Amino acid sequence: MKYKKLSIYESLELHPPEISECSRLYSLEPIGIGTPDCESLTSYIIRLSQAHCVTVNKLLHPNILKHFERKDLSDYSQLIYRLLRLPQNLKSFNGLGLITTKLSQQLEALTLRNDLSFLTMLSWSEVTTYHQLFRGHQAWCPVCYEEWQMNKKPLYTPLLWFLHPVKICLHHCQYLLEECPHCQKMLPIIVKQMQPGYCSQCGKWLGSSSSIKTCPQSIYEDNIKWHEYVTISIGELIAAAPHLSSLPTRDRTAQVLNAYFSANNITKGKIATFTRFIAIDPGNIFAYIYKKRIPRIDKLLQITSALQVSPLKFFTEDINTLIGKLQVNSQPFVKVQDQDNKPKQTKLDKIKIQQVLTEALGEEAPPSLTEVAKRLKCSRQSLKNYCPELHQILKLRHAEYVKTISKYSLKMRHFLEAGLIENPPPSMQSLIKRLEINNSPTLYKLFPELCHQISKRHKEYRNACTLEKRNQVIHEMNEAIYKLHKQGKEPTLAQIRKLLTKPGYTRDQFFQNALFKTRKELGYEN
Repeated sequence: MKYKKLSIYESLELHPPEISECSRLYSLEPIGIGTPDCESLTSYIIRLSQAHCVTVNKLLHPNILKHFERKDLSDYSQLIYRLLRLPQNLKSFNGLGLITTKLSQQLEALTLRNDLSFLTMLSWSEVTTYHQLFRGHQAWCPVCYEEWQMNKKPLYTPLLWFLHPVKICLHHCQYLLEECPHCQKMLPIIVKQMQPGYCSQCGKWLGSSSSIKTCPQSIYEDNIKWHEYVTISIGELIAAAPHLSSLPTRDRTAQVLNAYFSANNITKGKIATFTRFIAIDPGNIFAYIYKKRIPRIDKLLQITSALQVSPLKFFTEDINTLIGKLQVNSQPFVKVQDQDNKPKQTKLDKIKIQQVLTEALGEEAPPSLTEVAKRLKCSRQSLKNYCPELHQILKLRHAEYVKTISKYSLKMRHFLEAGLIENPPPSMQSLIKRLEINNSPTLYKLFPELCHQISKRHKEYRNACTLEKRNQVIHEMNEAIYKLHKQGKEPTLAQIRKLLTKPGYTRDQFFQNALFKTRKELGYEN
């Protein structure tokens, strides 16, 4: 019997293929990581929202912001509003603190990337402070925008442009612009709808084109060295962040300074002489040495500049190797005045003082002499010396105003105390309308505890009303579900909507959760 010759095939893999996890948001690649021109986190958020064709508000959804405050919050509109409107929160998006950490972690989880923290200054959070680190508005180089557009490169905002000490673009040797050349407005760091390279106020192009009458501002020779040093130094810190084997510790500045003083026999008494070369108060140097605080960015740059070393080497190089290279600059440090710095008032102008005092007398709430002195940046005695008559009139008017307020405040206190026990609990806004006063901040200033208690009571009342309303909606939904179930019909959302008095609630998350729970109990969900 002849057998048919069989062919031998390679073995087949019978196990199901491993499919990598999909990201919830596009895994958009950041621009320039590991370079001084690295993109900022706010710029990445804007580009990510554009890629998804949604606003920044829509992108910063509860799946990103839910870890910022209480996890039982259901309405994030106010939280998003606060994050996008308060300047301190906007600056912190690229910064050193908890908001930056949580925001970058959430974005990394949603995009399945592990490099978004390098779009911030988080790597250097232990060696410098948040104070004077970031601008409260945007700055940009118009020539950079123009070149990127001409070369069809993506438009973005480098992290370097957000840092307050950085005033110039090294690529084109000109000052960064901080006002739109069309509408002369400063641009917020991030708003719900914005496009890199375009003004968020008037929508016009910010690049250096023929349509913009903007001449590149030249940098004076006495400024160029300092601005170059600042920009290069901070750029090196940004570029080095992804490559650090370990992050510098909080004690690093103290360790380097103590080692330098020991190696050069600089005693406690000689530190004052040393500080003259770096233009920093000796008290600050002692605070750094004894680890009471860490230097802010401008003081840090003054120290490293005087020691003729870059901040990157100051924080990362071996201390013993570094100390041998440090050498104090022979010329005392002179801080460069920025182009936009206004000269300080050197002498008092009698006409100006008269004008300010006259305006103060015309105000509805006459300010105190101390407040007027602050406005003029002078002492109260100077006001008396230059304008004794106006000084005396304002003094009497302010005293009379304070006396009147004291009487009026008693009436307001009784009114607020009555509002505190009123039912249903009123809001502060409704009470202010009843009082018919225009200056509501005065009310908060005079009675902060009462105002806080009234606001808290009204908020608790609103929350209780919301909870009761939701329970009613869920009860009505369950009745509709069981009714359909008894009729042998599957309780779908479309069927349930027909039986509800207010079907609009079906779009809310609490309704969806309750619907899923009840359907699961009846066996319609796995």
